Amino acid sequence: MRSGKYWGRSRHHVSDPRALIVQIFTYFPLSAPVTAMLRNGFGTLSPLEATIVIAELFIIGFLILRLAVHLFRYGSIQYSSKLSIAGTFRKRAPATGT
Repeated sequence: MRSGKYWGRSRHHVSDPRALIVQIFTYFPLSAPVTAMLRNGFGTLSPLEATIVIAELFIIGFLILRLAVHLFRYGSIQYSSKLSIAGTFRKRAPATGT
């Protein structure tokens, strides 16, 4: 069991919905769904914050799906070599049919 000033104080900050760490977790995409639902259940999530979190998750989800489709297209074509994420975004010269 841990004891001390810091350990006891940090535990209370995480349970306080106005704490900075809780605010960060509310808007961080990987923890936003759980944190926002918990805050909503406790009644500390405002409608504006809920709208921002929902919009953020939809936008980030859309961007990640676009990236996944892009990487799959180029990765499935270039299966003989290792896929480079940066390499898939470089402009390629159009293939000539000579």
